[in-house]
Order: sequence, then structure tokens, then C-alpha cells
Amino acid sequence: MKPSFLAARPDARWAGAPKELRGGCDGVEFEVLGRWWGKRWSVTSEAPFPMPERLLLFASRKGMEHGFWRDFRVGDPAFDHRHFVFSDTPALLPIIMGPQTRHALGARTALDDALTLYVRGGVARVTGQNDADDDTALTRHLDVHRALAADHQTFLTAWDELVTSAQGRADPRWPPTGTVMNPVGALRLYLTWAEAARRDVDWLAREDSLRTNLAGNDGRQRSRWSLREAEPFEAHDLELGAGRYLVTGKPTLSTPALEALVLRGKIVAISSSAQVRVAVRGLATTSQLQAMLRLLETLLQAADSGSPYR
Repeated sequence: MKPSFLAARPDARWAGAPKELRGGCDGVEFEVLGRWWGKRWSVTSEAPFPMPERLLLFASRKGMEHGFWRDFRVGDPAFDHRHFVFSDTPALLPIIMGPQTRHALGARTALDDALTLYVRGGVARVTGQNDADDDTALTRHLDVHRALAADHQTFLTAWDELVTSAQGRADPRWPPTGTVMNPVGALRLYLTWAEAARRDVDWLAREDSLRTNLAGNDGRQRSRWSLREAEPFEAHDLELGAGRYLVTGKPTLSTPALEALVLRGKIVAISSSAQVRVAVRGLATTSQLQAMLRLLETLLQAADSGSPYR
């Protein structure tokens, strides 16, 4: 006899033995297994992971599992306190684990009924156990899958709004990029982060590796120099405000001018050669993007008077 919680989703179709059922609805595939103790049922649901990124992710209110040894933050103190989260690409956790996903995964249930999210190989898998008469069981699974897709789309919309705020044009796909036209030409806006590398032991650096970059190239040669924010225990060459920076080469801007531009946008890196690039930590705000544009315009030579962008 099928458990009564399956009837809560009349749109689903089920096949298999009474204690080993498979079915699906709303693009999500389910496996339902009966347990011999306490009339409990184990439910696993799978759907394509909406972000086309080959990463590993584990999130659970029940704590860690074997092989997932480090607890990362997603940026929500309440969620972080109640959940164990591991990923081999932790810089993307604030994007993946958006507000809707955190709400769906953190649904107020008994700990024994809490759901676990596992992402690997482009597939999102949600697992959990529930009573035979728990009419919310399948819906809670579906909510997590829907939330992952909704948070992904919300991020892409926010990226489009960021690029549009600078009169630019965003690519509506992952990974996000954008093109901003201004007096120095076409500038490229994009994100970078530390790629998954299981032999890399510097997990803290990977967690804090998301950067918004703005780059331009006018085809002219210029003096090579770079600046980047120093690590906490790294020797530094220059102090700008309260920030400590490493400098290679000789900056083409005076220290006061550089300080004003860097502090205005909270810039963490600059590289200047044939291509000029500036970067900020995390996802840039609209005010940071304006500061990045101002800095890039200052570093790049103005386009010729015949340029259509003047």
C-alpha cells in the first residue's frame, strides 16, 4: 500500500513495488523507500542544478557527513548557525544559497524531518525522511529545487541591473559578463573566483575569492605596474587609508590620487599594461562600479577625437 503522503501530489505518477517507488512531477524525479522502523519513509529527489557550474555542495541541518569536513558561511548568520555547509567552490555560496533556497532548506520542521541538499555533477539531490502521513514531504522537496532556480535567476537579474546602471549591456547567461561603453571605449565586466581544486589547502582564500572585474584595452603600450590588497600577515609596500597593499612597478598616478580612487570604490586590485583591470571584492555595488569606471578612465588614455564613444 502506498503511503498517504504521496496523495498530496495527485499530479505525480508512481511505479514500482509498494516499498520502493519511483515517480516525478514538475521536472523533479523522486525515489521513495519504505523503512521497516517507525513507519518512516526515505525520499530522494533529483533535478538539474540550475547553475551550469561543475561544483560540489553539501548543506544540511543535521550536521556534517563523511568527506565534508569544513563548514563554510553563506552570509546569513541565522542559517549559518543552524546548518553545516560544505563546497569545493565556497566563493559562490552566497549566490547559490540565496534567500529562497535558505528559506526552503531551513523550513521549520523536526530535526529528523530536515532536508539535506547535495549537488554534484550538475545534479541537485535533496534527501530526507518523513512519516507516512506527512502531506508536506514532497512539497518541501519541490520547494528546494524551485528555490535554487529562483535564486539563480534573481542573481542574473541583479547582474543585469548592475550593468545597466552603467549604461552597459549584460549577457543573461552564466557565467555573468557585461559590456560597458564609455569615452575610453568598450569595457568588459565579469566575475572571477578560485576554481575547485581539491588539492588546494588554502580554503579561506578560496572562500573569499569572488571578485568583480572591469577591464579595458585601448591597444596602446604603457608602463607595467600592479597593486593588490595584502594578506593579513603579508608584508606590504603601501598604505592607503586603513588598507595595506603590495605594489609591483611604479604607479602612473600620484599616491593621493590613487588613494582617493581606491578608497572610493574599495578597490582590491589594479593591473596596468596593454590591458588595464581593476577589481573589487565580491559582487560590486552600483557605487563601486562607478568608482571602477572612474579609475579605469583615469588609467586609460582617452580615445582619439574621432572615436564614436567620445
